[in-house]
Amino acid sequence: MTTIAGNKRNFIIGGLFLLSFVFVIFPLPTSAAATCTVGKILPPCTCTGDCHFCDFVLMFVNLGTWFLGLAALFALYFLVNGAFTMVVSSGNPQRLETGKKTLTGALVGLFLVFAAWAIINTLFAAFVGEKNKNVSSSWWKLGSSCPTTEATIPTTGEEGPPASGGGQCNDFRALALKNDVPYPCINGSGSAALNNLISCVRQNVPAGWIDTNQIYTCDQDHPACNYIRGRQGVCGDCSHSQYSCHYGGHSGTNGPEGVDFNAAGGHTEDALYDKIAEALNGPCQGMAGFHQKEPSSSPTHTHVSTTECDGN
Repeated sequence: MTTIAGNKRNFIIGGLFLLSFVFVIFPLPTSAAATCTVGKILPPCTCTGDCHFCDFVLMFVNLGTWFLGLAALFALYFLVNGAFTMVVSSGNPQRLETGKKTLTGALVGLFLVFAAWAIINTLFAAFVGEKNKNVSSSWWKLGSSCPTTEATIPTTGEEGPPASGGGQCNDFRALALKNDVPYPCINGSGSAALNNLISCVRQNVPAGWIDTNQIYTCDQDHPACNYIRGRQGVCGDCSHSQYSCHYGGHSGTNGPEGVDFNAAGGHTEDALYDKIAEALNGPCQGMAGFHQKEPSSSPTHTHVSTTECDGN
């Protein structure tokens, strides 16, 4: 009798699992006039057919997210079921052993589910080519959408979409993922090397000389440029030159490698430049690739870049 009840329970659980899978994979029917919709697993590009590697990864990320939530729900059920069986066993060795096995199976199942993440991450790192490194290095962060296609947001300076950039220039996260740069760009900080450089300069320039509210690393006026490496015309004009150290240079993927210091009230930009030069030639020696007054004729700030920057 107990076996029959147990089989019936397992049949119900299996049916619910299959039913949830069908509802997640396939969208509900829509009217003929409705726009194309997809389920929670398939990527949005399914509607257009313009899918790329990122969309393929996104489908499995969505599937994994759904499966992880379902696995947690089932694990909770079996944990409670096993514990309840042990509590009401009334000393019955057989029921007590059944409860222990249920608890052990639930814990082992949870371990295997989370171990799968580490296995998938290792496989991505080992087998995915450099071309898709920007996706494979952060595949679990894709959320619900992928960056735009290669034809829309190019990865090299030689290619170029229309200057307007369309609405995609407002999706900074997608631009950052496409161009393999950190998101978000936080003004006043950048790569680890730049943060160390800024800290060293601030510690070795007399207090009150640097305007701490005007230490600029990111492009404030044209924020989209921080995520396209400053390629002019992709999302309009940029404040700095293409592949500037403010945008990480040509090949940098760690964020800004350049900073602009501004003089505080009561001090001139020329005098601040001299103080920064003293720090770079002394305690901060070897940390800066180059430094200069900008513009040179009538400077408004001092620009400093790290030794790791291969831009300007």
